[in-house]
Amino acid sequence: PVCWGCWGGFPTTGSATMWVYSRECSTDICTSDGRVRYDHSASSSWRRNGTGLMIRYGSGSIEGYLSYETMDFGNKKIVHNQMFGEVTYTTGRAFQWGRYDGIVGLAFPKLAIDGATPPFDSLFYQEQLSNPVFSFYFTKKPGQAGSAIILGGVSDRFYEGKVHWHPVRSPSYWEIT
Repeated sequence: PVCWGCWGGFPTTGSATMWVYSRECSTDICTSDGRVRYDHSASSSWRRNGTGLMIRYGSGSIEGYLSYETMDFGNKKIVHNQMFGEVTYTTGRAFQWGRYDGIVGLAFPKLAIDGATPPFDSLFYQEQLSNPVFSFYFTKKPGQAGSAIILGGVSDRFYEGKVHWHPVRSPSYWEIT
């Protein structure tokens, strides 16, 4: 299984797709110091999908193929048969300078590729979360320890007062009205 907390997966609300750098990727970006690359041959739960993957972002692009894997999100939250991308080629400054080994898409399913269920939705559908809610806490200073993502709700450890709920503008990005 892929352990989310064991590699530098970057949670993003701008995508519904999950992808990781593959062991097969040999670009400078994939092989730079400290990068973790996924090796599906080391997994007993990996399954091939084989559909090609190509995503162009404003700051670069990725190419590879789709697969299925068991994903461990920590705190006993495990998703089976999660579709994700194995990146075999990448270009772009965001990927070159970013300190992450892939992304975990938190956007709505409308933005997912090839009918994939976003990882967060899979957590809810597979009854790993009691509420389809996620929240973030960011420390005040960049690089300061203590930031958190809470899957399945909010934690009163990180705020005082009442939570104010706002409707989203459309079921794609988390834009509030």
